[in-house]
Amino acid sequence: MPIRQTSEDRANEDAVAADVAREWDITIDRLRDLSVVDRLGIRVNGNLSREYVAALEIKCRKHKAGTFPTFFIDEEKVNGLLLARKLLGVSPIIVVRWTNVTGWFHADDSAFKRMGGRSDRGDDNDIEMMCHYDIKRARHLTTMPVFYVSA
Repeated sequence: MPIRQTSEDRANEDAVAADVAREWDITIDRLRDLSVVDRLGIRVNGNLSREYVAALEIKCRKHKAGTFPTFFIDEEKVNGLLLARKLLGVSPIIVVRWTNVTGWFHADDSAFKRMGGRSDRGDDNDIEMMCHYDIKRARHLTTMPVFYVSA
């Protein structure tokens, strides 16, 4: 599987991760490329123990929120977030920065699936099952999620 993420893409996602960490008072660790999930959110408790609270996928879009009726992401990424929820007991969260606002979805929010993706690169692997989330259901970054953490 080719990695098409540029250093600029990584820098943009790192900036969003820093905003999320500051807003939600967590630490965010980026995992290695092609991991099942992109990042893990960690909360440091009063006794300085680290507790995983979220699996995160961060996306940056080059248009305003609301330009399209849905935000879509490939089903494999959503499945990775849902797997992390089962294995680690964390909240599966998709964070999206559009040009005018940053928002987020729970990966298990209601979404419909349809084949789609990119056709501009001439790579048949870019067409895959996509999960479409209703843009009206995006929560603003200042709305902190409830972190479901297993005991």
